Amino acid sequence: MATIVGCVSGPVINRLGRMRTLVIAIVLMIVGFAGSAIFIKSGFGVLTFLACLFIAGVTAVYTPIYDAASDALPVEENGRGVGILDLMMNTSASIGVGVYSSLMASDTMGKGGLFGVGSGVEAQTSNMFWIMCAVSVLSMIVLFVFRKSFTAKRNV
Repeated sequence: MATIVGCVSGPVINRLGRMRTLVIAIVLMIVGFAGSAIFIKSGFGVLTFLACLFIAGVTAVYTPIYDAASDALPVEENGRGVGILDLMMNTSASIGVGVYSSLMASDTMGKGGLFGVGSGVEAQTSNMFWIMCAVSVLSMIVLFVFRKSFTAKRNV
């Protein structure tokens, strides 16, 4: 799924534009996380489908973000700016894994979940999905607050 989204992301962004592509990507992540949190007991097939939605959203984010970064910088600074963005994109995943794994190790996360999820590992996992969903919603809010930065084109 991610490979297909990655391969078609260029034409998609050309057709829909940066902002719509980013909104769709974030919605896919939100649906993937919230769905996984709600349907944590539904089995491997359902969770795999929801994971595919999330991964498609993550993959769809890359092209518009890099495109916006390229347009926001003067041509002579493009290489440096894209390099810094690449460093940030690759480092943020590692930081996220560190934060989420420390939360998963917390006993508090497993004491109970929402939507009928009892306690234990299912509650921990469900609660983590809710936190990741909340972060995605926050990302959507940040996107709308700074939308002009994502829609501006470089003055040549």
